[in-house]
Amino acid sequence: MPLLHDEERSTWQQWFVQQGVKRPPRRSGPMFEDGLLTLAGVQAGLGCALMREPLIAPYLESGELVKIFNAPIDDGRDYYLCVRSDTDMTEDGKLLQNWLRRAAGGEQPGV
Repeated sequence: MPLLHDEERSTWQQWFVQQGVKRPPRRSGPMFEDGLLTLAGVQAGLGCALMREPLIAPYLESGELVKIFNAPIDDGRDYYLCVRSDTDMTEDGKLLQNWLRRAAGGEQPGV
C-alpha cells in the first residue's frame, strides 16, 4: 500500500523514528501540497496517510475512514494512519499493516 506524503511535513520520517523502526529504503506513493489534498488522496483510495485527528474526525465518525494503527506522532499533534473504510486491503497493504504493527510493539489497529 503506498504511503501518501504531505510536502509540508516529514511525518512518515518522524513516525518511523518514534516507533524505533528503520524507514523503508524507498519512498512510495505520491506527495501532496497540503493535508487537505492528502486527505483527498486517502478518500480516493490512493494509499494510506498519517493525518491530523481534527482533520479526519468527521470522516472517522461517519465511517468513511478508519484508523488502521493507533500510534500517533508525538509532535504536539495527533496523526493517525488511515484508509477508506471500504478499502479491501491488498496483500501489500496487509503486509505493511502487519509490519507496522510488529515494528511498533504489537499495537492493534483501531478497526
